[in-house]
Amino acid sequence: MLRLISFVIVALVLVRPGMSQCEDTYRDLLEALSSPICFSSDAADKCHDDSMVMVRLEIARQRLLTMSQLPSDLTDIRESASVDLAECYRSLQRQRTLDGAIPDIESLATSTLDATPALYKLANQNTETLTRDENEALADLAVRVSMEVIQGLANAYEASEERTGYRKTFRQMRSATRDKFRSVVSSRYQNSRETEKMIEVDLQGSFGAYRTADWLTMKNVSGQDLHDCTLFVDLHGWHGDESEYLNRGDSHVHFVRHWPADATIIAPYPSTSVAGVASDQSIDFIDKLDVFALSRDLQQHVQYQYVGENYDSDLRAHLESVAPQFQGTWYRYDTNFFINDGFYCYFSGNQAIPASQVSMRLPEGFKDFTWQLSDRRFGVGSENAQNFRDESFNSAGVPQFIELEFHFPHSEFKHTVRWDEVAVGK
Repeated sequence: MLRLISFVIVALVLVRPGMSQCEDTYRDLLEALSSPICFSSDAADKCHDDSMVMVRLEIARQRLLTMSQLPSDLTDIRESASVDLAECYRSLQRQRTLDGAIPDIESLATSTLDATPALYKLANQNTETLTRDENEALADLAVRVSMEVIQGLANAYEASEERTGYRKTFRQMRSATRDKFRSVVSSRYQNSRETEKMIEVDLQGSFGAYRTADWLTMKNVSGQDLHDCTLFVDLHGWHGDESEYLNRGDSHVHFVRHWPADATIIAPYPSTSVAGVASDQSIDFIDKLDVFALSRDLQQHVQYQYVGENYDSDLRAHLESVAPQFQGTWYRYDTNFFINDGFYCYFSGNQAIPASQVSMRLPEGFKDFTWQLSDRRFGVGSENAQNFRDESFNSAGVPQFIELEFHFPHSEFKHTVRWDEVAVGK
């Protein structure tokens, strides 16, 4: 049970013990208000669940309330964030009044803070040095987690004005603090040494919000442990139905107190395809991203180009993992008064194909067509079958072959399926 609780809370990106209050305030503030990072894919899968987000924000509120001796450059950040976090707290209490299924986040956050030193030891597999008080704090937290989070919220996000307001306030705070931190951190670490070998970046895109998140991974390749490392990430590309290119379509700030050499961290950015407090923290199609990494000793600017070779490679890998098995039938009708002849097609597989268009190539005598796919995807199974019909097919007979070519937004990659023997149905 202790390992379970350790995993759950480490996924929340909590405080680390040590250091004097005055020395640690800057780190505490960054850690409390930055976007989460994770050292495992399991933690990354859960870190944006509603229960995780709400506990994390309540922990941040309680930590900000206890901060004193703030340097002048941090006062504005704390005051601005405190207003938003207080509104989140008010909204959360109101939601508990309206919906008894929502757990006591405030008490859970308090227990989490009490158990933090013990959780830190557990995360480092140091269970022999747990004190009696630390064991009691963990036991209390274990009870609350099992009773409140697991039983209660479970990422249930029901439409309501209060929850919509909570989400808007959360987004507002995230947007305001990331820009304010940028100038503060840049000033504090302006003397750190510039290098071209600090971090390596990789991205797995959401394919136009087909996946639930864009996954950014960053590896420490500096050859040394990094301390107090802040990462500013700017996303550039296209979002929603807008064709306009967006510079800084979204941005994030992350903070890592201790980043071991060669370790990889994961920053998942939820897309618009998921509901919940943390929805829409990215853009649908990331063209490129900029990462500005600063630590006590080193700093580096990285620009990662995604659309092009990297994006096409991800699409190709996705199609290989789907392994689609297509079925198709050319339908002819005795009368076309109500329906035109055409091609009925579906596929079996384990995931949808995130294509935006399908072009159909036919023998001479037939007209080629291109169809737009709704929601930029071709779903799995006969319930998501596509009918490619046109009046010109009514008098053209049955084609000797059919070739479908799938097109993907912002990509040169294409996936082709061909039938050299065409089944006929009526």
